[in-house]
Amino acid sequence: MWYFKAGKSYIKKYKNRSISIGIGIVLGIALIVGVGSLSFSAKEQNIKQTEYELGSYFVRYGDLNDTQVEDIENIKVNGLNEDNSKSKKNNNPNISKLGLLTYYDSSTPDSDDLMNIVSVNRELLELQNTELIKGNFPKKTNEVVIEKWVLDNLEVKEEVGQKVTVDLFGRKKKETFVVSGVLKDRAREKSSGIMEIFLNRDLKKSNEKTDAYVRFKDDKNILKNIYTISNALGVDEEHIGINGMLLEAMGQLEEIDYNLIYSAIAAAIVLAIVVYGVFNISIIQRISEYGVIRAIGGKLSDIVKLLLTELLLIWLVSLPIGVAVGYLVAVLLKKVSGNVFTEIAVELSTISVPIEIMVFAGVVSLLIIVFIVVLLAWKIKRISPIDEIRGNIKSSVDKKRNHKMSRKRKNNSLSYSKIIPIEIKMAMKNVLRNKSGFAITLISMCLGSVMFLASSFYSDLMKDQQKKLDEVSRVNTDFKISMKPTKPMYAGYSAKDIEDIRSIKGVENVDEIRGLYARMFLKENQILDKEYFKEKNKEPYNKDVLGGLLVDCGNGDKILKSSVYGYNNTLLKKLDKLLAKGNVNLKEMNNEEVAIAMVPKNNGKYTVGVDIGDKLKVTFREDGISSEEYFKMTDTGGKYITKEFKIVGIVNELVDYSAYYPDTDSVHLVLSNKQFEKFSGYKNAQIVNIEMKDDANREKVAKQIFAIANRTSGNVFSDLTEERMTLAAMEENKQMFINAIIGILFLISIINIVNNIKYSMVSRRAEFGIIRAVGADNKMFRKIVLSEGLMYGLYSGVISVIVALIVCWGIYSPMAEFLISPKFLVNPITFAGVFLMNVVLGALVSYLPFVEMRNISIVESIERTE
Repeated sequence: MWYFKAGKSYIKKYKNRSISIGIGIVLGIALIVGVGSLSFSAKEQNIKQTEYELGSYFVRYGDLNDTQVEDIENIKVNGLNEDNSKSKKNNNPNISKLGLLTYYDSSTPDSDDLMNIVSVNRELLELQNTELIKGNFPKKTNEVVIEKWVLDNLEVKEEVGQKVTVDLFGRKKKETFVVSGVLKDRAREKSSGIMEIFLNRDLKKSNEKTDAYVRFKDDKNILKNIYTISNALGVDEEHIGINGMLLEAMGQLEEIDYNLIYSAIAAAIVLAIVVYGVFNISIIQRISEYGVIRAIGGKLSDIVKLLLTELLLIWLVSLPIGVAVGYLVAVLLKKVSGNVFTEIAVELSTISVPIEIMVFAGVVSLLIIVFIVVLLAWKIKRISPIDEIRGNIKSSVDKKRNHKMSRKRKNNSLSYSKIIPIEIKMAMKNVLRNKSGFAITLISMCLGSVMFLASSFYSDLMKDQQKKLDEVSRVNTDFKISMKPTKPMYAGYSAKDIEDIRSIKGVENVDEIRGLYARMFLKENQILDKEYFKEKNKEPYNKDVLGGLLVDCGNGDKILKSSVYGYNNTLLKKLDKLLAKGNVNLKEMNNEEVAIAMVPKNNGKYTVGVDIGDKLKVTFREDGISSEEYFKMTDTGGKYITKEFKIVGIVNELVDYSAYYPDTDSVHLVLSNKQFEKFSGYKNAQIVNIEMKDDANREKVAKQIFAIANRTSGNVFSDLTEERMTLAAMEENKQMFINAIIGILFLISIINIVNNIKYSMVSRRAEFGIIRAVGADNKMFRKIVLSEGLMYGLYSGVISVIVALIVCWGIYSPMAEFLISPKFLVNPITFAGVFLMNVVLGALVSYLPFVEMRNISIVESIERTE
């Protein structure tokens, strides 16, 4: 075990080098642990936000019969056998929550309020992110639980025992229900105006089929579990509704966690370059010692054991420090970013460090150390023991190459010897003399800067995307009033209603949206993604209610169920920011027959071929009837208005729209309100979004809006202030984790630059001692050292900026087709700041060793190894 003692001796003897290597290992491990834990925590926050908006279920199995419901309940209790058949033994059940929903009935189309009455179990409420805030789950057949916002629209007090009478469409009678409990509002249903009343499924039976909402205990193999159970139940593909956004947030739709891989690669490169660079310099300094070992009979394997032991001892000390530093810096930066960037009250999520991340950090760093030892051993093997003892580490090829290069430099130096000061020339020769060492140091310095710039670019890109997503979210306003979708298309809020709302004290802005249900005429060659529409036509709503989303009329003609919207000027300006193509010219939009087309994408590709300058033809029923017969194109006797509009802009999302009819699965047109009225003759608004001033009294404003809106039959009122604040707080919390990640990369960038330049200078004390010995005074010596530091900083700054731009484009390019109105924009201040940071740190850090070395005698400098 002589190499163990020798390894310890080398660590003690070469303290600066050992510390520099340790810092490099700590940086790599801290990068993995810090970024990994913050990424994990940000992912958890994103999951919470998605569950808040969409519910926590993984999959919905639709239209189950009684036998299938009994089977899935049995699977929850008893699990499945190995052959996926139902088990009678408790074989580790996989389903953690099973929500059951059975349609009971709905209100009649001509009633003022459109409501669905459904029978559910308790777990369904949990999976749809709601809970009782007052009262109990129904214990009698006529008892119901209702969300607070629904009770407000029904003008029923939020108290247990209140009665709600509904004129039932299917049963052709009125039925009175007693409120046994009040539920917390659900964000998605509230923002879409979907009102539901919940019965106890165990008490109120129905002949209708049941939807089963499922969440599994195992969150690692969700897709596999979904199809395992669907096969056991005999549920076909079209009745499987996966909660795609939640599974995407959980990383279940990708087989590989690319974020973890990118972090690992970045950390591995940092570790490899830093440790190899510092250790390589040390090997050069100690090459004669290795020559002696080999000359007295030592083998290359003995040197490998020595190198490996030395690095492993440093690794063992650095590993726990790196883990602790990564976690502590993550916690600190999260708090700092929270204080700096958060403008509203946010409930901070704790930072989690999964054991897998710590193990991963240890394994990656260990493998890098082994790789470095193998690389250095190969380098030592190429040199003979005699050359090693002499300190001659250059091969004959290297000597010839260096001789040619020295002659070239000598010739070139004649041209600028009179221009460049001698100190700078000496610095340039010193730096460029060992090109491989200079390159390794530069690469190591650049890595942190490039990672910081790339992560900042990605963060800015995602911030911009989130801002646009907020614009197109249904929760994008403080108050929303909308018409019941079964009302005639001409019905809505009058100009006087809107003006009265604008005059309410505390209201800041009012945007009105008009809409009608139309049919769009397309040619066969305009359908770019036939499979997309084939699948959409299979969906229950499109199939049963619309009679198909895309209908074949023969002779290559198609009819697409579509909507036409009228936006006011404020909304058109918002839409301009979301454009993928074209532009919004308000004068043109208001005075000419032009439109903006919303074209859906599937996997980043457009589903319908529409371009700027194309004309799209739409038709609708003049009397505004929105019956099921009209949806299915089986209506008769109506007069139709048909019009062509020139397309001047294309978007992938709308600022607001009706959740009824074809939703966002189809192509829609947006006109100005002026052109919409000219085209349709309809003057009333179907949707009105109201923004409140910051200092306004919310309850007072809400009551006044509700009173005005309720003058119109079929009004649905939603107060979204609480949901909007909750989502904003969740987004702020997630952004804090991202800011903390950027902070870690920034610190690593600084420490890496300092570590590399400092050690590069300190390791050449003997060389600097000789420079002083031949006559360089402190002033000249300072200029030489500072010039070297500035060269490192300038080279590092320029290379970092260029490489970062390439990496940023590499990040942006594959993402662009999935983003809303994407633009490749980098922050020039951030890039300039990183460049200046490299230059300034290069000068400052090189000055510190100068201060230290000038206080050491020339003889001592030459004699000292480090």
